[in-house]
Amino acid sequence: MTRRWSSGARPGRPAAAAPGEDSNGTNGEYCSGTDTEQAVNVGLLVNELTTNAIKYAFDEGATGTIEVTVAALGDGTLLLFVDDDVKGLPADFDPSTASSLGVRLITSISRQLGGDPKWERLSQGTRFALEFPLASGP
Repeated sequence: MTRRWSSGARPGRPAAAAPGEDSNGTNGEYCSGTDTEQAVNVGLLVNELTTNAIKYAFDEGATGTIEVTVAALGDGTLLLFVDDDVKGLPADFDPSTASSLGVRLITSISRQLGGDPKWERLSQGTRFALEFPLASGP
């Protein structure tokens, strides 16, 4: 089975930043006040989302991209996107009625972060989006 993961540019998306620099050129300074609990929850969320994409989006022998993007808005809000460009969500996917542990975990962590999780079908693949407030560090 061959799988490819990339942080490179896709049509309509900016290219990855140079080593040591984030995409807005701030070297991560805008997140320097992130509190540890929030950072751990974001990490757990990204882990669950990428694991689900690897497990369910890639058929045997399929290749594609999983892209994780975190963007800071000027108002103290963070945007998290996890996109894949593989087969997309099943037609009957409804996160509000899903009984799987993974979807319940993603929903729970998203709400702990102060956001409302959204899954979107793309022309090719899936996008998970979450907008949530940046927590202040200790």
